[in-house]
Amino acid sequence: MRKLILCGILFIIVFSLRFIIHLYLNSKKKTNTKKKLNQIGEPIEIQYLIKRFNLVPEKLKLKRIGLGVSFIDAFIFSSTIYVASLVSDKVLIEIFVGMIMVFALIFGLNEMYGKFLKRKGYDKK
Repeated sequence: MRKLILCGILFIIVFSLRFIIHLYLNSKKKTNTKKKLNQIGEPIEIQYLIKRFNLVPEKLKLKRIGLGVSFIDAFIFSSTIYVASLVSDKVLIEIFVGMIMVFALIFGLNEMYGKFLKRKGYDKK
């Protein structure tokens, strides 16, 4: 029970920090020119979603996308720590399970989020 509460607190902290960083970089990006818009401050997850699912960057609502990406990152972080700590007391096994979970969750959740954005109509038609 204590581990679950700790992971919940970790989720809230990571989510808050990730979203604040996204908002800061987004506000900094508005001061730059249109040419530098994609080069400075755009998280790699958003760049991946734009290229992989042919999304139109002008249609994307960056606060909403940042909220979704922050939620996904916080969920990956907290769930990986929780499950890896439940598996075993051996550190090597925890690291192995954690690495497998991180890669699987990053790929799976970003794919689902990209398909969701495409269904919402943010893609090129």
